[in-house]
Amino acid sequence: MRSRDKSILVGAGVEFVDRNYKLQPGDEISIMPPVQGG
Repeated sequence: MRSRDKSILVGAGVEFVDRNYKLQPGDEISIMPPVQGG
């Protein structure tokens, strides 16, 4: 996973967030893996 770390998007609530974002109580998190296709 670490080799792909920069290509994974992280979301909290309904917004994408920086890796340094501090989760707040009640935050729902989303982890978006890299995707390919067209």
